[in-house]
Amino acid sequence: MMCTPVILIVSIMVIGGQGQSLSCYSCGKLSSDITMMEDCVNKNTTHLTTCREGEACVTFIQIYKDSAAPIRGCFPQTSFLPLLGPVPLLSSPLCELQEAGPVSTCMCTTTGCNGDQHQPTHQPRQPRDAASLPSVTCTVLTVTNADFADCNGDYSVTEERVSWAADRPVYAHADKDRFIFWNAG
Repeated sequence: MMCTPVILIVSIMVIGGQGQSLSCYSCGKLSSDITMMEDCVNKNTTHLTTCREGEACVTFIQIYKDSAAPIRGCFPQTSFLPLLGPVPLLSSPLCELQEAGPVSTCMCTTTGCNGDQHQPTHQPRQPRDAASLPSVTCTVLTVTNADFADCNGDYSVTEERVSWAADRPVYAHADKDRFIFWNAG
């Protein structure tokens, strides 16, 4: 079902906008293979690193290691981190910790969002399952006349959410890193 809303007051988020690169704090080494990960030995050596296209900032906290500093860095948005199971990380502009067994982690998409000063002060974020998705009339939206940042196109409802409006739907562009979400509580 395609819907064209009469009035739609939302924000369209552009990740890694035109020609802009993402920089993340880095310390230790992230990997999909737990045996290839390296601890952050001295968090005073944390530095900003420029990510490659398709990567986001990640903070990986090993709860079972009392004295371990968080491992930080750039990581592919479509890869899986160890000990989280087969569920991909949910990304957002801010670092919102997701807990899974012995680890807490976040994936965020704004420069420097995985630094100490950006650690969340709220409850960890849990991925939504299909039963907890908000009820929507239109599962697909068609956006037109949004030429800025090339935002025209079809957007489908996702399992993503924003912390300030967790009960509101988030739509993702069919082909681009573009999202529509509620921008006020």
